[in-house]
Amino acid sequence: MFLGLLPLDILVGGYAWLAVGMEGWAAAHNGEDAVLPLTELLWSGGVLAAIGLAVCWGRFWGAAVAQFALTAVLMAVLSSAYG
Repeated sequence: MFLGLLPLDILVGGYAWLAVGMEGWAAAHNGEDAVLPLTELLWSGGVLAAIGLAVCWGRFWGAAVAQFALTAVLMAVLSSAYG
């Protein structure tokens, strides 16, 4: 089940990764302080968590745990890029 959702996870997580990277890149080239794009992180984290809840509702417990772990790790990594 989790492998079936992996392309969607990559798409949503990749969007968050791209938003954080573009914000940092633009700030570096404009000589400004980088600001964490909270809207994009909350949106993508919410989508990934909603997928995890749907998988949990379908009683695929292992896939739900993997989904929530993936979401937590991704949000921690992307948030740590800004201190």
